[in-house]
Amino acid sequence: IEQEKHIAILHAETEELRKYNKIMVEKLNIALKAISNIQHIVLDEIHPVHIIPIPKLNMLDAIDSLEDGTE
Repeated sequence: IEQEKHIAILHAETEELRKYNKIMVEKLNIALKAISNIQHIVLDEIHPVHIIPIPKLNMLDAIDSLEDGTE
């Protein structure tokens, strides 16, 4: 019974961390999109070759795709 309680606690903590992780990834993706937009505003007309593709994070914190949709 003690082990079952411990497992339940760990499960609850894991779920909380997953929710937190999802929120943080969403916030990071918003920040990355903002950086990309600023980069395009500043560099599009002057130096378009200097535009660096900005990655988008997936829910596992791995790079999922670039801003232009490529992986």
